[in-house]
Amino acid sequence: MQIPWTSVKRKSDPTVSIVPNNPENSLSQLRIAVFNDGTNESGTFYINEVGYFTSASGYFEASLILYHPGLPEYDAEYDIVVKNDGVPINSGFTLRANDARVEIQGGKVTVPYSVREQGKDVIVTATSTSGQSSSVIIPSKKWDITFNDDFDGNDLDPTKWSVFEPELSYGSAPSYCARDCYEVSDGTLKLLAKKRETVLNGRTYQYTDGAISTENKFTQSLGCYVSAMRYEPWSGICGGFWLLPEFHGQRQSLFFDGPRSDLGCGEVDIIEWSNIFGDRYCVTEHFWNYNTNQHSDTNHVMASPQPGKMYDGQFHAIGVVITESNSYYYCDEELVGVFEHSYTTLNASGETMYPANNFMLFSYRMGPDNDSNWVGRWNFDDSDFPLKYEVDWCRAYK
Repeated sequence: MQIPWTSVKRKSDPTVSIVPNNPENSLSQLRIAVFNDGTNESGTFYINEVGYFTSASGYFEASLILYHPGLPEYDAEYDIVVKNDGVPINSGFTLRANDARVEIQGGKVTVPYSVREQGKDVIVTATSTSGQSSSVIIPSKKWDITFNDDFDGNDLDPTKWSVFEPELSYGSAPSYCARDCYEVSDGTLKLLAKKRETVLNGRTYQYTDGAISTENKFTQSLGCYVSAMRYEPWSGICGGFWLLPEFHGQRQSLFFDGPRSDLGCGEVDIIEWSNIFGDRYCVTEHFWNYNTNQHSDTNHVMASPQPGKMYDGQFHAIGVVITESNSYYYCDEELVGVFEHSYTTLNASGETMYPANNFMLFSYRMGPDNDSNWVGRWNFDDSDFPLKYEVDWCRAYK
């Protein structure tokens, strides 16, 4: 049985059709009440092909717990639940995909990047021992690279990077951002914190740290931003990978808190890590009231990739995919966080607010060696300097 999208009407207004555009940000499932007694429901109807819902066979149904686009160049993992009469079951059925390269173990489906890069949608079909079947479609996102730096030279590429806010210090920090805050060698970027006494604006500092960005050199809106990085085991200092919007005279927004909201996201922290966080790291979206320019809210999660990744001395890809309706955060192939948002919003006057383009930023900043430091007390001493936050490559995609 198939039902055209355009024939599905809103109960509150039968003249209005529900016409989804894609399964990521629109209606992707449909349940139909049996109105002659008002108590029963049919099986779930799913998007099966463009323009139609299709019914599962009877009450046996498979569904995708959460769709996500995955990181470019990495496999993507998904979880499928199979239900009989609405109750999850773990046996009495088989799962098969329409491509032999797709791996299925239990209810976990791994779609290799060799499939995803072709833009080929994966269809996983659950078949019961009695012959009932239900299929799930996992859309594949095909990416185009828009920015790439492998740091293969002996200096930063000046067409891509510059020191961010040089000679700037925050609050009670014991350091400031030095113009020579980095090193490019042996195929990697090293952001450096150094022990050295300098005087800046009449104040004596014992340390310098640093940040670089693509501001005024590379920007885009939406898409994927990802970098491979590794950390030394220090607390009291924080290594970050961020997105900030272009300034345009005042703080802009990358996206908004909802379709009618005064809050715009003015900073995306893809990762902030210090040894005090252990196996986890901070993922944060900061929202400002775009009328008052006051910091008002955050979306925040302590990302928890596989244990040991932050300590194993290997480079790991940390990234975000931003769509018009969601932000998906990753560590390698692992999805570690998801937030919803709106790409545009209506302000109080009914005008549509649009986001600005964003640029990428790496930072390695020290805090004071006291309990006010949100990334912990220092676990290093002067003999450990220079401290290093290392980046193997950085990429962006659309």
